[in-house]
Amino acid sequence: SQTTVVCLLIKIRQCGCAAIESIEERIKMKDLVAPECNVTQRKLPLDNFFQPKSVAVIGATDKAGSVGRAVIENLTSSSFGGEVYAINPKRPSVLGMKCYPNLAAIGGKVDLAVIVTPAPAVPAVVKECADSGIEAAIIISAGFKEIGPAGSALEQEVLKARGKMRIIGPNCL
Repeated sequence: SQTTVVCLLIKIRQCGCAAIESIEERIKMKDLVAPECNVTQRKLPLDNFFQPKSVAVIGATDKAGSVGRAVIENLTSSSFGGEVYAINPKRPSVLGMKCYPNLAAIGGKVDLAVIVTPAPAVPAVVKECADSGIEAAIIISAGFKEIGPAGSALEQEVLKARGKMRIIGPNCL
C-alpha cells in the first residue's frame, strides 16, 4: 500500500541508506516498520522553529502595546501547548507568569528563543542563547542594517555571537 511505501521510505531515510539494491532488502526493511508506521523520525534542522516544545521570550513585558507583551499573549492564548518562559531581569512576573532574569535561571531546555529586546542588547542575548545550547532564535528586534552602517555592524556582531545557532531575523515583525 501507499502507506507502507511511505513508512519504508521514512525508515530508509532514518538509516541513512542512499538506495536499496534488491527486493529482498526492501522486504527486510519493511519488516522493521510497525504496521501503523509509528517510527520515530530524527530531528530535522528547522524543527525548533516550527515544532518547539519550549519557547523563551527574551524581553517579555506587560507594557501595553509592546511586542514583548504581544508575543507572550499570543503564545499563552494559542493552542501551542509547550512551555513558555518570560525572560526580563527587571520584572518578577509578566501577565501573571513567573519571569526569569536570564536563561540560566530557567534550569531546563529551551528549543526556541524569541528576542524582542532593543537592538543594542541583541548580540549579548544571542551569545547567551548560544552558550545555553539553544539551537534556534527569532530576532524580532529592529535597528540593524536597515538603519545604516551602525546597524549593519551590530548585525555582524549578532552573526559572530550565534555560534551554530540558527537565526531568523533580525527585524522580522
